[in-house]
This record gives sequence, C-alpha cells and structure tokens, in this order.
Amino acid sequence: MSLLSTSMLENDDEDDDGKAVASRKTHCIFFQWHYWTTRYYRFRYWYESMKETFGTPFLGLVATVYCVQGLKSFSKLALNYLLKDVLKLQPTSSQALIATAGIPWGIKPLYGIISDSFPLFGYRRRSYLFVCAVLSIVAHVGLSTKSGTSTAVTVTSLLLVTNLSTAVSDVV
Repeated sequence: MSLLSTSMLENDDEDDDGKAVASRKTHCIFFQWHYWTTRYYRFRYWYESMKETFGTPFLGLVATVYCVQGLKSFSKLALNYLLKDVLKLQPTSSQALIATAGIPWGIKPLYGIISDSFPLFGYRRRSYLFVCAVLSIVAHVGLSTKSGTSTAVTVTSLLLVTNLSTAVSDVV
C-alpha cells in the first residue's frame, strides 16, 4: 500500500467501468516488479563481488555450513519427543541436558585458536572440517539407533558431539 501514490488512492470512485481500478493494479504490479528486479540485481552485484573476493569454493563451503545449521533445527522436534516421551524426563532435566549439550557453543573462540596453532595433516582448516563432519555423522547415526537413545547420559554425550562439530565448523 505504501508503494501507491496518494493521487491514485484519491481517485477510487471516479470511474464506474473499472478503468481507475485497472490502472491502480497495473501501477502496483509495476512497482512490485521493479522492487523484485532491483533486489535481484543488488543480490547479483553482491554475489559477484563476494565471488571475486573469496572464490566460489569458499562461498560454497560457507553456504553448506549454514545450510546444515539451519536444517539442524528440524531435529529439535524429534529431540523434544525423545526427551519427553521416550526417556520420560521432566522439563527441568531435559533443559539441563540441552544446556549441557550446548556448552561447545560457548567456547567457540578456543576452536579458532586451536585450529590455527595445531594443524592436522598439514592443514589448518580443511582437516578440522573433515574430522568434525565424520564425528557429526557418527553422533547422528548413534542418535538414530535405539541403543544410542537408551539413557540420558548417552543422549547428552551424542548431542555434545554434534554441537561440538557444528560449532567448530562454524568457527573454522
């Protein structure tokens, strides 16, 4: 509504045959089209400058890491079901478990210092990302098995490993 000018809004009841209404719709559609095409070109300019500065492989890596972090939110519903219905934990116990599993996010600067100071297999970043990906896969497979979700301690340790791997890949 803010894209329409006041003169177009004042001419609401001028034409009974629908000409004013059609012109308003056309004008509004033009502004919407212009808005989205401008957004597209701004995004394209930003993307091209980022690609020129950092390169396509790095942008792909960043997009993958943050896509994984976003998709991780889908598992929170299953985690709540696991803690409440399978393990029969009280809300205070489940929150303590989730808070304990979230500790790796609080010490993120440490991961950057470690990866810069102690390279693995000759690489400072790539090897840490690979190790974290493997640990995350193992922990998620463990969470998907019945034996991996039998006690609160195993669930906490597996969630700790998944959060550790995600936090390290976020920093590194």
